[in-house]
Amino acid sequence: LTMTESFDTEIARLCPKLAQLRRRHDVVVLSVNDAREFLMPDVDAWPASCRSDFETDTSNARIRQSYTAEIERRQLELGLAARAAGVDLLDLVSDAPYVPVLETFYKRREGRSA
Repeated sequence: LTMTESFDTEIARLCPKLAQLRRRHDVVVLSVNDAREFLMPDVDAWPASCRSDFETDTSNARIRQSYTAEIERRQLELGLAARAAGVDLLDLVSDAPYVPVLETFYKRREGRSA
């Protein structure tokens, strides 16, 4: 079973869905992140996207810090939602090898069931 949620979806809404799935299934939330999305580049102007009709002045350190804080808040919120639902969360980042993360995760899970 694969369930995809983007940052456009309120993460808190995941909690009841995950808890419901957990009743009958072994659920692991797999969060795959592009490392480049955690930091806003200092490029003077970030072009308007389809969700916004203005440019962002990324040369402003406060704006970049605010962006990073928002990403970190959403990651924390996802972790809290997974914990509240009683499911495991596995974070993978695109610029890091994923095999050691998976090995550690499964060894830890194996230890819990023993």
